Order: sequence, then structure tokens, then C-alpha cells
Amino acid sequence: SVIDTGKGIPEDDIKRVFEPFFVVDKSRRHDMDGFGMGLAICDRIRKVLKIDIDITSEPGKGTVIMLVFPAEMLI
Repeated sequence: SVIDTGKGIPEDDIKRVFEPFFVVDKSRRHDMDGFGMGLAICDRIRKVLKIDIDITSEPGKGTVIMLVFPAEMLI
């Protein structure tokens, strides 16, 4: 799991965070905060490895992103 205590992600945007170049907070400067590719790349890796990614977030409190591996991968 990765846990942060940042701004959080609004519920409507959680389903979009895996889209290439999607940025939740458009007021932030891209040259300092990235281009919205990190989770898009993670999503492609997730599909190859056949794992799940679970995201829970509360605006103003932060986000938890958890990789969920199938039991057969943990042996």
C-alpha cells in the first residue's frame, strides 16, 4: 500500500486516475508535479500481472492505493 496525507481525490475522479495524462488538481504546475502518467503506467503493469489496484480517498485527508495480488502469486 501507498498512503499519503495530501489533498485526496474526489470520488468522481477516482475512476479516471488511470487515464493517461489525467491530473486531478489542474491548478498544480505540471513542470513540478508530473504529467499524469504514473497511475496509467501502473494500470498497464496491473493488467499484465493480473493484479488489482484498490484506491480509497477522502478529499482533504489523503489517499490509499493498494496493490492486491492473487493468492497464487504469493506462494
